[in-house]
Amino acid sequence: MASHNSEMANARRHASEEFVMLAHEYKPEKHTDLIGWLVSEKLDGVRARYHKGKLYSRSKKVFPAPQFYLDKLEKKLKGIEADGELFIAPKKFQETVSIVRCAKEDRGWNKIRYIVFDVVADGKYNDRTRPARMTLHHSCAEM
Repeated sequence: MASHNSEMANARRHASEEFVMLAHEYKPEKHTDLIGWLVSEKLDGVRARYHKGKLYSRSKKVFPAPQFYLDKLEKKLKGIEADGELFIAPKKFQETVSIVRCAKEDRGWNKIRYIVFDVVADGKYNDRTRPARMTLHHSCAEM
């Protein structure tokens, strides 16, 4: 995912209109100055936003995560509203989808990691993600 800091900050100002920020395609003819751009690996998982103790899809549907998973996530995030990816491993997308659609604790939720790549707040990316990095002890937070 690549985005320019000013574009990201502007998009955050409109966060109430959009539930999650989406990546934009890099176009060399349009984006000639790459200073300030950030790039992250595309994970083969399911996009999820953590908000008030629940995980939501891009379409604002609640994922039926078991309580042990949500408790563990809340303990790590300490109330931070996060945007990330539910992820097992590369090439495990179908398995990830089948697990996150099911609330049964024995269904594999213990395999699912929540990779945080942004937090829901105003400001530039590095400024708004600083509290999460401090809480989670590294920049690409995972649970």
